[in-house]
Amino acid sequence: MRESQDNKRSKKDETNSDRPDVFFRSFIEGVQPGRMLLPAGGPASNAVFAASLGWDVNVFDFCLDARKKTLEMAGREGVKAVNYTGYIEFHELEEEMYDVIALIHVYLELHIRSFVNKKLISSLKRGGFFLIEAFAGEQADSGSDKPGPMLYDIAGIKEDFQGLDIETLNQTETGGDQGSYKGKGRLVRMVALKP
Repeated sequence: MRESQDNKRSKKDETNSDRPDVFFRSFIEGVQPGRMLLPAGGPASNAVFAASLGWDVNVFDFCLDARKKTLEMAGREGVKAVNYTGYIEFHELEEEMYDVIALIHVYLELHIRSFVNKKLISSLKRGGFFLIEAFAGEQADSGSDKPGPMLYDIAGIKEDFQGLDIETLNQTETGGDQGSYKGKGRLVRMVALKP
């Protein structure tokens, strides 16, 4: 099972850019560096870019090939703050540990999503930011390789993150090169602050 997942993820990662996600980059460039968590980090570009700005980045990912690529890219960029450590749902997280937690195209099955989100919120420092960018539910009809129930909607995000002060939450249609992926997409994006 793990091998098949790795192979599928590896083939997908070959199409991703070495540049960070546009939404992710635009946010963190304007924030004082601190500690960051990227659950199911996937392509190395986001983690390595953040580390290059001085962030202390922890990344969790099941894909062995993704971990290898992140370490290789970090080595090329002279970054040493990136740490890949496995499945986020099975890892114990310290409370109020991170200044930023970013779910960038992280798709969890519904039966564990709310549980994982609660863990992540607990691990976010007061005054810290939570970012989400993911395909919206309508994307299931537009060629997404993710099952519809794994995609996101504004109502579900509001329910899971009702303890945070949501500064931005919208659905938008994008096109062209978004850094970590290319092409048209219907995206849900959130920026929230933990009071």
